[in-house]
Amino acid sequence: MVMIIDDDQDDCDIFRDAAMQVADCKCHCINDSRKALSILDRAETYPNVIFLDINIPVIDGISLLKYLKGDPRFSSIPIVMYSTTNNPAEIETCLRMGANRFIKKSVSYQQLVRTLSEIKQEIMSG
Repeated sequence: MVMIIDDDQDDCDIFRDAAMQVADCKCHCINDSRKALSILDRAETYPNVIFLDINIPVIDGISLLKYLKGDPRFSSIPIVMYSTTNNPAEIETCLRMGANRFIKKSVSYQQLVRTLSEIKQEIMSG
């Protein structure tokens, strides 16, 4: 199962389509961080990977990343930051805080499919 935390429904739909092309999996798109935390708190099984936008409502993506990586229940879930930022400091902060990878939203659909295929291989082999 893949969890996508992104408040932009169009981005979420594109991402879900690409993820389902790469792997036959369930993709849950959540549009705010508080709702995502509520779902994770009640979950019997956790996602195989979380794709997390930086700019989301309520709790920003970097703060949510810090929380998830600091909680033993969620710290082993691979988290891929997914954002439009070009700020090298933000990208470095995310990676230093435990994000497994950082991908940009502005890539083409085919590039997104290729990147998700790489991530799938990394997660399956890791």
